[in-house]
Amino acid sequence: RTRPELPATGPRSIGGRAELTGADLRFTEAEVNELFSSVFGAPLSKTQSKHVYKMTEGWAVGLALMHGYLAASGTSAADALPGPLLSGFREQVFEYLANEVFSHLDHGLQQFLLRTSIADGLPLPLAAALTGLPVEASQGKPSVTGMLAQLAKRGLFTERDIGENVIRYHALFRDFLAKELTARTPPVKVRGLYRTAANYFIGSRDSIRAIELFIASEQ
Repeated sequence: RTRPELPATGPRSIGGRAELTGADLRFTEAEVNELFSSVFGAPLSKTQSKHVYKMTEGWAVGLALMHGYLAASGTSAADALPGPLLSGFREQVFEYLANEVFSHLDHGLQQFLLRTSIADGLPLPLAAALTGLPVEASQGKPSVTGMLAQLAKRGLFTERDIGENVIRYHALFRDFLAKELTARTPPVKVRGLYRTAANYFIGSRDSIRAIELFIASEQ
């Protein structure tokens, strides 16, 4: 593992910088426990380690932000994990993503991320329907796979399951994108995106996902 560079202008609400190793590789649950105990000096129980790992998915910066949040709030892990206090942590992650990640993307990538954030495990044909882009295109022309290649090059919390041909985003990143979509897009257009996805899953005979998206479309 190598040491990541946290941006010098990170979230203002975090009082300091947390040093940790691992920029691009995910920490395992055992490594999360060791990190908090040996590096951060804030030992976690097995249950707490599992909760932190599940919430951050082993994302190195997310773990640093978690430690920074707990240190700045004067809250012990025992009091906060799991619990409602972690809503504050989510807001700090969203601030980090807005200021240090999303704002540095061009408009095309921003729109692609926002429109494809409405469902987890998004099939590429559905991504095409949501964005108006073809799945594949000749070199130099925008496409779903081209956008994914750009995101992968930037290391932006994106996974493409080649076997299933679907897109997956880090859970915290997708939550951030969904919040931004609601804030930046007229409600009628947001509902339209959810309905497009729901109709796709009806055609794929996935009634459970279709119903969930139809319900979400009325939010």
